[in-house]
Amino acid sequence: MNEISYSYVALLDVLAYREYLARDTDSGRLEFRDAMSRALSIFRKVNENDFGHTAISDTIIVTCSKQEQIVAFLRLLKRVQISFLRQGLFLRGAAVYARHFQSGNLTYSPALTRAYKLEQESAIYPRIMIDQNILEMFYSSNRQEKLIRSGLVAEWNGVYFLNILDLQSWKVVYDAAKSLFDRDSKDLAGKESAFAKHVWFENFIFASSCAKRGVRRYIPKARILDKKSNIVGKASGSENVVND
Repeated sequence: MNEISYSYVALLDVLAYREYLARDTDSGRLEFRDAMSRALSIFRKVNENDFGHTAISDTIIVTCSKQEQIVAFLRLLKRVQISFLRQGLFLRGAAVYARHFQSGNLTYSPALTRAYKLEQESAIYPRIMIDQNILEMFYSSNRQEKLIRSGLVAEWNGVYFLNILDLQSWKVVYDAAKSLFDRDSKDLAGKESAFAKHVWFENFIFASSCAKRGVRRYIPKARILDKKSNIVGKASGSENVVND
């Protein structure tokens, strides 16, 4: 087999895919399918000679074989993430630079394996991780200036991920994230893992230097238990009290 070339490869997953699919099944409607279709329409304007993409079930794979196209590749991922968010869908994933081969039905890709591992181990929240080897590749050859100027790489707690926030996109992202939380807030009650993803995303939005003044956070703060607290299965008498 000929030498396999290196490519940028992003592996993206739609969070809560099974839950949305179940909603469509229970309601008899195709709202989730239609939202996915609208979100993926972002690729209609993409030059397929520069960027490839494949969508299978809840997974989207985006590729670019031209090393010098790193900023354009990250900009495309930013557009994709915002497109899905505007349709009420969180994406999580990872972007790497490694060997990747795809021809017809055959895919041989250490890059996909690396991206999957990075997503599973580090993404956790609705964000697209950026493999450190991409940054090292540009820094080691003194070509980091284009990455820095782009403002597309964020760092938090020693890991790197795609920054989708700028002066133009901040309010768009905020409005979409707020709508997504408002829509699903009742279903999030008691589901700490899902709730934590919204909390992280809100913190990320308001940690941005582009955050708009006077815009309020949309996730309620923790509060002290009182008589108005909604306790599911609240005991009606002292006989139900459990002593430790």
